[in-house]
Amino acid sequence: GVFWVKVLPGDALPLTSSAVMKGTDGLCNIGVRPRFSRGERSLHCEVFLLRGGRHLYGRKMRLVFLRRIRAERRFRSPEALRRQIARDVRTGEKWRLLYKKAHFSL
Repeated sequence: GVFWVKVLPGDALPLTSSAVMKGTDGLCNIGVRPRFSRGERSLHCEVFLLRGGRHLYGRKMRLVFLRRIRAERRFRSPEALRRQIARDVRTGEKWRLLYKKAHFSL
């Protein structure tokens, strides 16, 4: 499935709600990638950073799952997948703005 996540450096401690909210927003897909690996059943975890986050590339990361966007599904074409990814990004951006100033507890 696809989730809205906060991405922090892997060594980020302590993990407080204020530290989490300062993390980089991203979308995380966890699944078997049915569009591209027909019949393969190995699990993949991919993260797309919504804004910034260059400092996280090549480092261990900690993901904090905030909200599920949708279940994994098969797409008819790469174009259909691109359209859905664009919708997922808009949803993640909407939640990022909505929760930007909200109080959050872990």
